[in-house]
Amino acid sequence: MKEEGFIYVIRSSAGFKIGNATNYKSRYTNISVASTLELDLVKVYRVEEPLKMEKKYTKYFIKSILGGEWFDLTESDVDLINGFIRLNNLLLYEVDIQKDIRLMLI
Repeated sequence: MKEEGFIYVIRSSAGFKIGNATNYKSRYTNISVASTLELDLVKVYRVEEPLKMEKKYTKYFIKSILGGEWFDLTESDVDLINGFIRLNNLLLYEVDIQKDIRLMLI
């Protein structure tokens, strides 16, 4: 069985962060606490082989890298991530972020 996890995309005024995690809620919370910027969780996908996928995105967007896992991306670039995941049949499901965040606040 292939490893499962999450690919997430976070937006800030400084750029976009692409990452992977086994628990995206905990990861987002940790990043938010450590950041001085306001962050927005844009996309979360439950996928197979998240680490392998994150490495592919890092390589694909290498010319847009700002540092670490932060990139100077456009909304169209984020759509490319979505398309790549779906095209390669790697998506297990897309997380309804707004519903999930509301549940986190309860």
